[in-house]
Amino acid sequence: SKWNKLSDGALFSFRDLKRIRPEATAGVLQAHVAPGADRAAALRRLTVAFDGPSIAVRPTDVGDFGGVEALPLLIVAVFAGAAAAALAHALVTSVRRRRRELAILKTLGFTRGQVAAAVAWQATTVAAVGLLIGLPLGLGIGRFAWNVFAEDLGVVPEPITPIGLTMLVLPATILLANLIAALPAQTAARTQPALVLRAE
Repeated sequence: SKWNKLSDGALFSFRDLKRIRPEATAGVLQAHVAPGADRAAALRRLTVAFDGPSIAVRPTDVGDFGGVEALPLLIVAVFAGAAAAALAHALVTSVRRRRRELAILKTLGFTRGQVAAAVAWQATTVAAVGLLIGLPLGLGIGRFAWNVFAEDLGVVPEPITPIGLTMLVLPATILLANLIAALPAQTAARTQPALVLRAE
């Protein structure tokens, strides 16, 4: 028999294979006996089919996939770190470019707390828009990618979306955005209107 991937291939005896391909050499069958099945009977059938002893082993593809069990969490961490860095850069750049507007707001009566709150609201708005677009888009792309991977692997694609964990992303993202905004907000709050407007 010859497989390119799980669920693909043909089963016939090695003797019959030699008739088709005289140069064929004996290989190894990897099989998994389902829980509750008659193991002895299954191995006897395999022994007859393959003209020799058979050993039940875990498919290599399945074993390799188990070795990267933490990969989804790693991907999430990488994307979260990249998003946090992009948000921090956007806020710092915004505060620097809008020093004049911040100075005018303080001249009109904004307190330091109100200026800091304005920066925090900017971070919250950016994070909320990102969640509104990115969360459903990410779920859709993730489900599609898993279906493609599972079908290629030869297993039934049954993606599971943990609702509780997914909903936890919402407050966690808003909280992270406001923590990132803390330093730019303090910088904006310390804006000195007289110096900035005089420089303008």
